[in-house]
Amino acid sequence: MRILILADASVSHPYKWAKILEDLGNDVRILTFEKPLNPDLAESLNLPLGKFKYIFGMPKVAGYIERFKPHILFSHFLPNYGFISSFFKGFKILALWGSDIMAWPYKSPLHKKLAQNILKKFNIIVCDALVVRDILVKDFGILSEKIYVIPFGVEREIREKPLKDLPTDVLTFVSTRRIEKLFNHFEILRFIKKLSERFKVKILYLNDGSLREEVIRFAKDMKINFEYLGKVPYEKYVEVLQNSHFCISIPSRDATSVSLLECMALGSVPLVSDIPANREWVDDNGILTKPNADEMFKGFINRFNWDWWKRARVSNKKIVMERCNWEENVKGFWFNVFKELSV
Repeated sequence: MRILILADASVSHPYKWAKILEDLGNDVRILTFEKPLNPDLAESLNLPLGKFKYIFGMPKVAGYIERFKPHILFSHFLPNYGFISSFFKGFKILALWGSDIMAWPYKSPLHKKLAQNILKKFNIIVCDALVVRDILVKDFGILSEKIYVIPFGVEREIREKPLKDLPTDVLTFVSTRRIEKLFNHFEILRFIKKLSERFKVKILYLNDGSLREEVIRFAKDMKINFEYLGKVPYEKYVEVLQNSHFCISIPSRDATSVSLLECMALGSVPLVSDIPANREWVDDNGILTKPNADEMFKGFINRFNWDWWKRARVSNKKIVMERCNWEENVKGFWFNVFKELSV
């Protein structure tokens, strides 16, 4: 089958889908409006129009669809690629990434109505958390049989990497989330400042966003050991996760983060917000906290010691090995997609 993935190809997620779908015998193309992480594997329309590029770029997408004639249009992220794909005909799948369904529709009643209209244009919706499935059914009236819940993105080569022995002289934290208001980055940095009074601490940032410059300035003003790396090649991303003691992610609302599962697989113990999606993965194997610095500090101090940290790493690896078999999960999902197409 011919599959056209419409997604932000400046991140690794669409490439993982493309690879596994190609392994299943499909002809897969990636089309994006962003600068591709791998230009050899994704075609960029590259329109310098800010957020309006998705609307004004629709004729170019339509032309590509006409030439490629995909059997399936596989769109990622509700407000942009989901929105433009809702105008095209054919069999369509939407992959939700988290904030696109947990935050964007709740900005206003108009956003929620628009989200509902977009969602109902897709044959199948795939998400990575039970809480998202429940929201789709209760808040947007989506039929449960149209929704598939699978953990995203922990490939075999990541799951099977051995845990590295790490030095214990400096506690290293990593943030992989977008630098946006939803993810409470200023509270993260306040927490790092408080923790720096008890331990030697370093935090690395591996993403980008509209608050990037503000966060960098804030970290500098706080005089903490902070390193901004931005978006890096996937090999570097994996290396940083392997060499970090903790991953830190405290959104107010979220689905299951792919990076959370990758961190768990690679030995970076989660310090995450106490929300339903995170509770599906984290208990004694990490730290659940309210998204403010004082609560994060209290939770960390109450739980952390090196013996617990070592046990948590082993537990996290086991959880990922048992529940996050990306290849088998996608094969099962794709079997159901094939059945839908055959009806």
